[in-house]
Amino acid sequence: MRRDLEQGIAQRGDKPSNNARLQADEQASIELIQAAIAFVVDVLGPIPIAWGARIPNSDDRETQLDALQKRLVLLSPLLRIGIPEVDWHPSSIDSAINEIHAIRMGDEPQLFARLSKRKLDHRVRVNQWRALILDAYGKGMGLKAMDRQAVIAEAYCETWGTIRKWKRLQPVKSTPGSYNPDFDADLEEAEERGKRVSWETWIEAVQEAGLAHREAKRQARSRRKKCSSG
Repeated sequence: MRRDLEQGIAQRGDKPSNNARLQADEQASIELIQAAIAFVVDVLGPIPIAWGARIPNSDDRETQLDALQKRLVLLSPLLRIGIPEVDWHPSSIDSAINEIHAIRMGDEPQLFARLSKRKLDHRVRVNQWRALILDAYGKGMGLKAMDRQAVIAEAYCETWGTIRKWKRLQPVKSTPGSYNPDFDADLEEAEERGKRVSWETWIEAVQEAGLAHREAKRQARSRRKKCSSG
């Protein structure tokens, strides 16, 4: 694999056909790593992953950033290649870990700073995706459609008729690295995983997603208002 990566670095100016091959190799590597992680979680469950999988009991951003940093540290051995030009690049996992730590220490974001030309309300669309996925989880748990959809609609402050239409809008995944363009496959996977999810875990996820959705909509409205007044 190292030899392939070194060749990839040397061939940045290759023809499109070679670039396509490298992209295919990259996607295959990502899917292999994800499959390995999913296998470990399925075998051991989330509990043995301990501090890396622990959800903080606080809404404080510093606490949340600390938990995220620990999770990335947990995964970092999988993603370090052993080539300084790759491992120290701004796109590396170590750069992400260092950026999170710098923000926690009070520095202004650099790697994670907003790209001013982007106008898509990404967080709104992510939470639309989550609503539909949470419905699939509830289905896998055996909850009746009317019951689970009423809970989600109340948390989101939307009607289920509105939420149902979001599937046509091609909602954006909260984890774009999963590289699965088939939303129906996402729903099927969520329904299968829902068979192992407790009511308490599901309802907490619904409430958090609903809160995030309402906040994302508020921020989107505020941004559009500033743009129109400016």
